[in-house]
Amino acid sequence: MKHFINNVAFQAGRRALETFIPFVTILVVPRRLGSTGVGTYQFISQVSSYFVFAVGLGLANYGVREIAFVRNDRRLVETRFSELETLNIITGAVVLVGYLVFAGFTSTPTLYYIVALTLLGSLLDITWFLAGIEKFVYIAVSGIVLRTAGLVIILVVVKTPQDLPQYVLIQSVTVLLCLVILWPVAVRHTRFHWVPIKQALKHLRSATALLASKVLATLYISLTTIVLGLFRSAADVGHYSYAVLIPSTFGRLIGAVDEVLLPRMSHWLEQGKQAAMQRTLGITLHTQLFLTLPAMAGLATVGPTLIMLLLGPDFTPTASITPILAVDVVLIPLSMSISQQYHIPRMLLKSYNISVAVGAIAAIAINLVTVPFIGIWGSVAATLSAQALVALLRVVDAVRKAAVRFDISILGRIAVSVIVMLAAIIGVGFLVSDDVWRVAIQIAVGVATYVGVANLLGVNMIQRALRG
Repeated sequence: MKHFINNVAFQAGRRALETFIPFVTILVVPRRLGSTGVGTYQFISQVSSYFVFAVGLGLANYGVREIAFVRNDRRLVETRFSELETLNIITGAVVLVGYLVFAGFTSTPTLYYIVALTLLGSLLDITWFLAGIEKFVYIAVSGIVLRTAGLVIILVVVKTPQDLPQYVLIQSVTVLLCLVILWPVAVRHTRFHWVPIKQALKHLRSATALLASKVLATLYISLTTIVLGLFRSAADVGHYSYAVLIPSTFGRLIGAVDEVLLPRMSHWLEQGKQAAMQRTLGITLHTQLFLTLPAMAGLATVGPTLIMLLLGPDFTPTASITPILAVDVVLIPLSMSISQQYHIPRMLLKSYNISVAVGAIAAIAINLVTVPFIGIWGSVAATLSAQALVALLRVVDAVRKAAVRFDISILGRIAVSVIVMLAAIIGVGFLVSDDVWRVAIQIAVGVATYVGVANLLGVNMIQRALRG
């Protein structure tokens, strides 16, 4: 249990930094690059993300599962690692060449060439191996140190919209170093040797099945960003990108538990511990809702004022759509937990892929129909519709097949705690006129009220999870 808590703490620390850095850059980058510069970077980043996924195959999940299954046998670990990494290098090199050709036909080839460094990093990415043997400390520490260094360099170097290439270069080099630096650690736990291509290709089908799902899942935001950029403007892309930043980063922070539980669940499955898997998933989902429901309500209430304080009047559209997109704070972690702890360890790819496909189709259809006419509001509708459909399908599947049960009593008491918290936040809003002090006091009062009421009602799920 101590090892598990330490792994969660390390991953949460890394996720917290990854959450903190965007908020720091929010204070600086938009004001220096402007909404057009930010939108240009986000557009290039989203287009390139498809190539990044193709380079990495589905190893972020499949690789973790495969290593976790055999981690008690050092010989099998070496064989499995070599097979998967050989496959990754071969397919990644092909994709990288294709990307460089594609980049030459874009309107900003130099920026696309710079982003190619992230593809190179994905080609050499072995975080899946370290996650499979539950050595999260190395992933976390290297990420924290290098991303902090990258942030400092951005703050020093990026000054004007003309510094966009430098901003892209710093971001790309940081990603590359975070991945390459882990190789010396990995070779202390196993060895890599080239295997025959035929031997490596036996993993291609399962890996690409997860890759297809991952690419489709990315459509919820990346396709929305691309359609918005094609039919509207780079400024609209910037507004939308920053509006989804808070919900998505909060989901990534909560996702630290899922990252640690994926190899643990896979290992339990190999050992036949089905009851432990079911019980752990139930505890995770209730604890998650204990955190995400008040976060959603708080963001919807204080989010617009906070956005205006951080970004300034140029990002008024961002503030207007933030309360609606706050729903993603609940939907994203809920979907991810069920997939990471239920579908992927058991390789239930049919159910997993159906949920992703339905969400992607909804996102594509709604984007193409609405964005040309109502712009950013069409993007909001597409995002929420896709996320809601995915979450609904996965919850229904988990309830029907994994016998997961939601405790209505617990959820009811959480809802009461959230309502009391909202009343306190709104009340403070009427009493304090200064925007900065009002937001700060609302956040403090909201957190204290929610935790206090939850404790009184006996529904502090964090304490329950730690005891369980």
